[in-house]
Formats: sequence, C-alpha cells, structure tokens
Amino acid sequence: MTGPRRAARLGFARELLLAEIVRRCRECGAPARLGLTKQEARVYHGFECERCEAWNEDALAARDAPEWWDEVRAAAAERRGD
Repeated sequence: MTGPRRAARLGFARELLLAEIVRRCRECGAPARLGLTKQEARVYHGFECERCEAWNEDALAARDAPEWWDEVRAAAAERRGD
C-alpha cells in the first residue's frame, strides 16, 4: 500500500503521537503519563509534577518510542525518496 491511503493509515494527516511515556516524580513518587508528539519530543527535557510541582529533569530515551515508530519512520523516508 502506497500513497495517500498508507499515509492516512500511518497518521500523516494529523500530528503523530511519537511516544507515550510514564515517569515517577523524584520528590513525591507520583506517576506522570506523558503523550508527546514529534514536535514536543524535540524540545522535551522534563516535566513538572502535578502533585508537588517539583521539576523533574529528564530526557526522552530511544527505548521510550513505541515499536511501530520504526515503520512510520521507514514510510516517511520512502515518501521522501531516501
């Protein structure tokens, strides 16, 4: 499947969710679930805890990206002709 159908199936028509990550606050241990788009992931460097408002310095690790992200990247490269 190529062209617009494949692009729509993979979500190119809307902003893709790159990663959904779960972290715990270092101060109070409260869980934080973050859904990041490609644009947000580029500037992500931590999160503020909703419970205690402590800043948690963090970096998005490659292991946080879901497995299907490789397929999306390959499809984007194919569209560009890489």
